[in-house]
Amino acid sequence: MLGTVFGTFGQAATYQPPAGAPVPCRAIPQGLARQVDIGGVKLMLGQSAWHLRRAEFGAAPAPGGTLTIGSRTWTIDVVEPSADDPLELKWQVRAEWGKPIVLRATDGQGATANPPIVDGLVVDGTVAGAATSIALRAGFASGQLRAGDVLRIGGTDLVVAASVSAAGNGFAAVPLASGAPAPIADGVVVEPRFARDFQVIGAEVEYAAHEIVGGVQAGDRRLIVLRAALEAAGYFEAPSTKVQVQHLGTWLTVVSATAIGTGAEHVAWDLQLR
Repeated sequence: MLGTVFGTFGQAATYQPPAGAPVPCRAIPQGLARQVDIGGVKLMLGQSAWHLRRAEFGAAPAPGGTLTIGSRTWTIDVVEPSADDPLELKWQVRAEWGKPIVLRATDGQGATANPPIVDGLVVDGTVAGAATSIALRAGFASGQLRAGDVLRIGGTDLVVAASVSAAGNGFAAVPLASGAPAPIADGVVVEPRFARDFQVIGAEVEYAAHEIVGGVQAGDRRLIVLRAALEAAGYFEAPSTKVQVQHLGTWLTVVSATAIGTGAEHVAWDLQLR
């Protein structure tokens, strides 16, 4: 009986656990999300929930796994028993729409470009404890570090206090907002994090064959980012060609950004990436 219900009302889905092989299954939506269709793009706003049939799983779904239905993928946040299910035949999973992405808003050019382009960034010379500046060298460095950028060194975050442009593939005397908590050896790896990097949720939507014309090329990616997610991350500008997006480990450049909705009904950005 339950198999018939899932066969009739369920949607074909794939569950990908945090580790291991994907599991084909059927998912019945539970109506915790609101679907909006604007400009031909369907958006699922808010949190989503589905019922999954336990018999289709060798092990329970786990938070951090993903559920893919059609061209949309959700990351599972919560796995819980289903209400009114005394025989425990179903799981309920809840998830946020989309996947984590990094939106990087670039600014300036040449010596003032931020975030800078750096490769192989390390500490240049021994740094004393409580030092208020630090020198860095790299295999390649171009652009500028700015106030608010972060230098992660051995698990410690040092915040840049003022702008410093690269010179000779390095940054000399980068001022720090607070002193180094302990001495740092020469050559220690530095992982930069930039104030103009914004962590948000986005979802990839496939271009239909008839849309690959004009300014859209084969291989371009399409990403929908909710306006509310961008503003919650502190980004209030309209995305432009000065914006890059890290999606599935690859940096892509925004070719165009189209608002979905207008005025108070502007709910998302439709980003063409290349």
